[in-house]
Amino acid sequence: VGVHFHAEWCGTCKAQEQSLQTLKAEGSLPQVTLLVADYDKEKDLRKTMKVRAQSTLVVFKGSQEVARVGGDTEVPKLKAALGKAS
Repeated sequence: VGVHFHAEWCGTCKAQEQSLQTLKAEGSLPQVTLLVADYDKEKDLRKTMKVRAQSTLVVFKGSQEVARVGGDTEVPKLKAALGKAS
C-alpha cells in the first residue's frame, strides 16, 4: 500500500501525480494499492504517520513502513519506492 499526501494547491503534488500516472500508463506501476490522502483534511492521519509536508509518499509492506519519499517527482524514484511494497 502506498499513501500519497496530496494538496490541490501544491505544484509538487501535481507533478508527483503526473509521474504516478506515467507509471500506470506505461504498465510499470508496481503491484500496489495507491491511496491519496488530502493533506489539508486528513490532519489526524498526517499526525499518526508523522507526515510534515504535502507531496509525501509513504509505502507499506503489510503494516511495516518500507519507504518514504518527500517532494520527489522523478518517475524512477517513485517506482523504486513503490516497488518496496512487494
